[in-house]
Amino acid sequence: MSENNCLYCRKDRHLALTFARLLAPSDPPGFCSECQSKFAPIDPEMRCLGCGRDRRGLDPEFCRDGYCSDCLLWRQSPADKYFGHNEALFSYNDWMKEVFTAFKFHGDERLAEGFRAEWRAVYARSIGSSWRGRWENFLNNKQRAEPPLLLPIPVSTQRLEERGFNQSELLAAMLDGEVIPALLHDGQNRKQSKKRKLERMNMTDNPFRLNPNYAARLSGKRLLIIDDIYTTGATLRKAAAVLAAAEPECVDSLTLIHG
Repeated sequence: MSENNCLYCRKDRHLALTFARLLAPSDPPGFCSECQSKFAPIDPEMRCLGCGRDRRGLDPEFCRDGYCSDCLLWRQSPADKYFGHNEALFSYNDWMKEVFTAFKFHGDERLAEGFRAEWRAVYARSIGSSWRGRWENFLNNKQRAEPPLLLPIPVSTQRLEERGFNQSELLAAMLDGEVIPALLHDGQNRKQSKKRKLERMNMTDNPFRLNPNYAARLSGKRLLIIDDIYTTGATLRKAAAVLAAAEPECVDSLTLIHG
């Protein structure tokens, strides 16, 4: 397939001839304008300060101080003790469900390339290394913080064999940061996608454990867990609880989607 074809529908993207394209050795893979327009990007100014969901579709009555009702509930739980906040790039609409299924469950890992530019941009913004973040640091005479270590959520051996790749590792590799395999997966739990919301939030088992080879590396560091989707936040909080033993400075997360 030509790089001028959409990664999903395979149609010609009809890319406009620009000066930048003339200088580039090749066109980066991506989606056509029709497919791209169906995604639902989250407005960073209207995101929940806890989970990163888009608050524009929520009843203001159930939000407080920039947090959605789910996050307000989490803040009352001991499970929230070690977890900071999440940022996400897209909301999980019907179109994203279709593309995400092809990516995650049908093994079309090349689809991730279509999100590369936006994914890297939201990461840069989240860690303060975007042009706006650097400018604000300059104006406030603040030194740029050390970038966080990237920790992809692991999958079980069974899931890895089924899919042929770990989608979180793939997303982490796209970012300019040090990827640390500090989380290990122990269980063969039923797929999270098959569990209901309350069932996920009330899970008492923890499928993760800390890789002792990297515990010292995490001490006192900012950690950024990388995952494909934030659904209830239970998975990320379980991972954060395991990482707490390494005594990091903080544990936040970045996900491609908020479901």
